[in-house]
Amino acid sequence: MIDRQQFDGSTPAIGFTATDVVPAARTEGLNIEAVGDELVIFECENFHYHSLNPAAATVFRLCDGLRTIGQISALTQTTRYALDEDAVALAVAELGEAGLLQQPAETFDSRWHRRKFLKVAGVGLVGGFGIPVVTSITAPSAEAAGSLGATCSSHTECDSGCCGYPGSCATPGAKANGARCLDDCECATQTCCLVTGNTHKTCKPIGTC
Repeated sequence: MIDRQQFDGSTPAIGFTATDVVPAARTEGLNIEAVGDELVIFECENFHYHSLNPAAATVFRLCDGLRTIGQISALTQTTRYALDEDAVALAVAELGEAGLLQQPAETFDSRWHRRKFLKVAGVGLVGGFGIPVVTSITAPSAEAAGSLGATCSSHTECDSGCCGYPGSCATPGAKANGARCLDDCECATQTCCLVTGNTHKTCKPIGTC
C-alpha cells in the first residue's frame, strides 16, 4: 500500500502488506445496521446500499485508522470469523473500493487481492465464511420503484410480487439450489431455508429443509 503520509491521490495502491496501516472506516453520512453478523450500510448522500458479509463486517468494525493488516488479522482470531492476512487485505480493498474507508476509492484494487487470495486458499473455498464479500447497489429512483432490483421490504412493493435477497425486487423462481435467498419466491424449488452451520438462507431442493 502507498505510504499514507505521502499519498497524493494520483497513484492507485496495488497491494497491502501485513505492516500497512489500514485507513479508518467511514461513519459520517452512513446509516449502518447490523443484520445478524452482517452489516447493511446506506449512504444517505448518493443512495448507495452496501451489504457486508460476516467476514467483511468483522474487518470493517476493526478499521480504526491505527491498526495494521496484521493486527486486524490477529484480532479476528478471537471471533467466529478468523481471517488470515490475505483475507483481511482483500476485505480492506473491497471496503475501500466501495467508498467505506477514509481514503479515495480509486486507490484500491480488490482484483489483485482476490487473485492472490484464491491462489493461496484454493477455489474450492469460495462461498465460505473466510472470504470477505462487499456487495454494492444504488437505490432506484421513484420512477423505478417496484421494478427488478428496486429496494423493497415486502412483496407488495414489487411488480414481480417477490421481495428477495438482499432486500430488492427479484424474479420469482430464478435462483438455483445453493443461491443465497431471503424468501421461497426467489427459488426455482420454492424452498429457501437456513441450514445448520450457516447464518444465511439458501435455495434448497424440495423437502430438504
